[in-house]
Amino acid sequence: MVDPSNCDTELLDTLWNSADWNKLKSVLFDMQRNIALAAKSDDRDAVLIYQKRLTQSLDAKMLAVRHVVKNGNTPGVDGIQWNTPSEYMKAALLLSDNGYHALPMKLIIIYSKFSQKERRIKIPTYYDRAVQILHAYALDPVGETIGDRRSFAFRKNRSTQDVHAYILSALKKNVYYIVKADVKSCYESINHDWLLSNITMNTTILREFLKAGHISAGDFFPAEDHGISLGVSISPILGNMVLDGMQEEIFERLHGLRYDEEYCDGHLVRFADDIFVTANSIERAKRIISIIENFLQQRGMRLSCEKTSIINVHQGFDFLSRHYVCNGRVIISRPSDAAVVKMEHNLRELILPFKGSQKVLIDKLNKKLHGWASYHKITDARDAFRHIDVVVKTLLLKLCEQLHPG
Repeated sequence: MVDPSNCDTELLDTLWNSADWNKLKSVLFDMQRNIALAAKSDDRDAVLIYQKRLTQSLDAKMLAVRHVVKNGNTPGVDGIQWNTPSEYMKAALLLSDNGYHALPMKLIIIYSKFSQKERRIKIPTYYDRAVQILHAYALDPVGETIGDRRSFAFRKNRSTQDVHAYILSALKKNVYYIVKADVKSCYESINHDWLLSNITMNTTILREFLKAGHISAGDFFPAEDHGISLGVSISPILGNMVLDGMQEEIFERLHGLRYDEEYCDGHLVRFADDIFVTANSIERAKRIISIIENFLQQRGMRLSCEKTSIINVHQGFDFLSRHYVCNGRVIISRPSDAAVVKMEHNLRELILPFKGSQKVLIDKLNKKLHGWASYHKITDARDAFRHIDVVVKTLLLKLCEQLHPG
């Protein structure tokens, strides 16, 4: 191991710039594969041993630092940023679990322009971010191995397109009702004791992440006994792992069996805390809600009353900005009305106040339209696309009138 205190800037620059990143990724993948195999064998001790090897690996540390500097531009409470290759390399060499203590996070409050909903994001320091990413590398193989089959958020090679495909597949079966549910303040409610008892990773490091607290307007606020931050890299993995096992719980309580593809009753599709479950009767649907509530209660969470409902598939429902309805044996999906209204709002916010060049406006507009169209192109979106075309033309005309009133 190179001692960074005895290295000059030129040597550190050379060590970083000469790194073979593809080779480092290959080494990381091999270590993660060992963790996954141990998790599949339900060998907790082996998982912890392989995780420790990964978090002590300089290859993994360099990749963690690289991830921080590529994706972060906001410093934490210490005001420190890494800006040069020598600083990157020095940070990688200094990363260590020994005597690690996480600094408080910096609280940033963001309001959604569309819904005015408040999001409280806590930003760790660069060093803490690198440690979190390093341990996320070690925890992710466990989550991927034991996770629910139909959980799709924040997981490699999974997306909302997969959610759409599985919902269509579920609705083709003998399904009459669906339970559409949402966990109330999911990340803010997760119980720390449950995490420390059930998540397979270094509990000392996990406790540091959970108990770091935050600083707002110069005041320190200690961590409570629940909640994980939206701004922490390991949080999506923890959030998924807390909700994993819900499918198995539903099947065991409904049918007395573990997961079985033959049953059309109780199939779950989940994207983060957005939950879709099939049911063949109102009674079954109510039973499913009760099972989910009990499952969440053990983890310190509860369902959102406003966003949880039992819906007849022939009446239609919205899920992840798409509207689904069964018309006889035909399943129709299209962009939801709320998604269209939100897109109109976003276009208005982009176009009407715009002061730059036409080229910049066209580039931004095309990027937004392409993203929205790519998301909804797998649905029956013809009418929605035509409507958005009219909205764009109308807003551009208004902008022209504002710029050239004569």
